[in-house]
Amino acid sequence: MTIFKNILRPITYLAGNIISRNSKIFEIYRQTNFRGKLFLSEYINHKSPNGIYICGQLHIKYNIDFDDQIQAAVYLGTYERHEISFLKSYIKAGWVCLDIGANIGFYTLNLSKLVGSDWKVYAIEPSPNNYKKLEENI
Repeated sequence: MTIFKNILRPITYLAGNIISRNSKIFEIYRQTNFRGKLFLSEYINHKSPNGIYICGQLHIKYNIDFDDQIQAAVYLGTYERHEISFLKSYIKAGWVCLDIGANIGFYTLNLSKLVGSDWKVYAIEPSPNNYKKLEENI
């Protein structure tokens, strides 16, 4: 723990500041999947306005509200990235998929890219606010 406090934390803090202040480096950070990304994201302080952004490994368009932690993590590329890597190796074109509790459509949209043009992804979301955002994203 001492090595973390004395060496790793200041280095990570410095790296987070550099990434946060340079828009080109920040975009590379956002679009790249690497070990330690989630840890480093705690030191990223990048302010973006709410709006539509291309996000994630499959480059999907989302309407992001940065007041929501999940949506902010989707924007940074840290939300469920290991699960999406797994789905990329597992899901086959033409499958029918269910997304129960679809939230803003993170899995719905990723699954739709993976199952292809003849896709069928059924998304179910009971929360009216999340359902509205799901509709916008679809």
